[in-house]
Amino acid sequence: MAESEPSVEPNATIRNPPSFRHRASVRFLAAFFVLWLVFGWVALQLPALPDTDSYFHLAVARLYAEEGWVDQLPWLRFSLLRGIEGVGFGDKELLFHGLLAPFAAFGDGTDGGRLALAFWNALAFTTLAAVGRRAAGNWGILVPVLLWLGSMDFLGRLIRLRPETPAMILFVLAALCVGSRKYRWLGVVALVFTLTYTAFHALLGLCLIWFLWQAWQDRRTGGTVPWPGLIYPMTGFGAGFLLHPHFPQNLVLWKVQSIDFFRWKDQLDVGTEIGAQATDKLLLANLPWFAGCAILLLAALTNREGDVARDLPSARDPHLRGISDAMTLAAACFGLLYLLMMRFSTHALPILTLALLFRLAAAGHRPGRSMRLPGGLRLPTALALTLVLAVGAWRSTSFLYGVTAAPDRETEWKALGQAIPEGARVAAPWGQTPQYHFWAPTASFLNDLDPVFMAVPYPEAYWLQRSVFDGSEPDVPMAVAAGLDSDYLAMSRFLMPPRLAARLTADPRAQLVYEGWNLLYRMTPPTAAGSGTFLVDWNLVPQGGELPVPPTTDITRWLPYPRLDEPRLRSLEAFVDGRRIDRPGRCFAVSHDLAPGTHHFELAPVGPTTLWYQPAGQPAESIQILDSPGAVLGRGVVFAVPGDPDRGTRLSVVSCLARTEEPKSRRQIGFYLRRLH
Repeated sequence: MAESEPSVEPNATIRNPPSFRHRASVRFLAAFFVLWLVFGWVALQLPALPDTDSYFHLAVARLYAEEGWVDQLPWLRFSLLRGIEGVGFGDKELLFHGLLAPFAAFGDGTDGGRLALAFWNALAFTTLAAVGRRAAGNWGILVPVLLWLGSMDFLGRLIRLRPETPAMILFVLAALCVGSRKYRWLGVVALVFTLTYTAFHALLGLCLIWFLWQAWQDRRTGGTVPWPGLIYPMTGFGAGFLLHPHFPQNLVLWKVQSIDFFRWKDQLDVGTEIGAQATDKLLLANLPWFAGCAILLLAALTNREGDVARDLPSARDPHLRGISDAMTLAAACFGLLYLLMMRFSTHALPILTLALLFRLAAAGHRPGRSMRLPGGLRLPTALALTLVLAVGAWRSTSFLYGVTAAPDRETEWKALGQAIPEGARVAAPWGQTPQYHFWAPTASFLNDLDPVFMAVPYPEAYWLQRSVFDGSEPDVPMAVAAGLDSDYLAMSRFLMPPRLAARLTADPRAQLVYEGWNLLYRMTPPTAAGSGTFLVDWNLVPQGGELPVPPTTDITRWLPYPRLDEPRLRSLEAFVDGRRIDRPGRCFAVSHDLAPGTHHFELAPVGPTTLWYQPAGQPAESIQILDSPGAVLGRGVVFAVPGDPDRGTRLSVVSCLARTEEPKSRRQIGFYLRRLH
């Protein structure tokens, strides 16, 4: 016969004797420290922390360890994270970074980061095992084993040093507090969560859902509305806001990441984790986890032998129904979010697993020693789980072996950091900035962690750096120096678009100062690089002016092409940029008089362009480019302008907008004319 549930009054409380609680605490701590050693050994084998965001968190923690609760990130120049108008940057994960600070202060911080990664994995593993045991007895201890070995999505997130891991632990604890109606502790969890994780609204929303569900349940049974379930967590959230040393900037940062981000994410260069995962990939990545959950479900539903001891914690827990409801509601929310965004696997998969076990326990079912198969056959539960976990272990160990066998990227980043001068201003993609800054702590960069932190406060600079790093900006050195206020450009050679690589390779103003897996360029005047000069002194042909301009026309009466005034930027000028001209239309025309003699040039325009050269007293010759080559030096048209040693040559150029699908605000118009000899 099936077991009946223990007869317990709804509001009754069963207290474990102090000796039992003491033994449970000792077992928990012992398991935690053993797991920390195991995970620590694995983490120390990693050639680098698997996620670049890990180095951002380590860098903030290192800053806190050295200078206390600072209110700015000095290594950023175009980011909300730097802090604006004297207000702190509003650290999104203040408590997480505070707990990480002692680890970051250990040595150079990298081994400390690995030990911190092991710490959070051990704590998460132990917590999930303890909560799983509360639902399903000793079978519940396998919950974290099933997650770490059965889900590549989950494992791929847990090997990153991110605040998502402590947030997941806090979500589980919050569900336990709600189900057990320990609302004071729920308020404490809300306070800690608000100071630990950006998305405090996720727990806030869950608390509202839990409160409404419990209020409806209590009214059905003739009870009163459980107002403490709303008051205590709201108090915790409010205290978390006000106790934050960067208040109110912490709310500004939350608004940008949690509201503005989702408004603009389709236009920003966000990571792939924000999008949904293909169904086949989702199933394959989590197949052992699905199979393990199915085995536990069948083993519980077919348990007719009473082979689960009555003295297990789950069998005498008066709060099973409440915890089951809380876990189920949380699982429904995070399960939906996981289908929409793969990053939610960190929260969804463990809560879905626990919700299943608590739901079964609340209905009087707990996994037994065997499971029934079609045809009346029975299969030992332990054997079925062993087979599934063996497959999962093979996949997980293969994945971890691949991670540990990767090249020593930290040595490469350290060498790059040594090549970056102290105080250098570096333009780098936001996703690669953490590892660069960590090894070049005195340099300053553009943005970090997320593109929205640059796109919202500095939209023009954001779109400019997008065009630089995707290779569409024709004048990279000038964009880096003038628009991004930088002297250097750094980027992974493996992530650099071919067009950007071609631009930097052939541009004499981009001097390669470090070459490895990453590349570092310094922006220098073309004469200093010793690879030719550019013709940038032109006069603007008036609208309706004759083309080509006759040699007899006095072009000195026309407006000059607008050069830059600042000496540093003026020395970098090479691209004749039609965007500087007031109302250029779809095309603009310029003219210039060459000195006597023969000249050799390379013409590299963005869009359709025609160049005429006409020695005095001779007919004009033309070079016409009808397509939109994009102004890539080294891929232009090379030609010679024959000249008389006593008479100069008149140049005339008309250049038009590139034919692209880019919005008008990002279209380019202009050309390079580089003197080769």
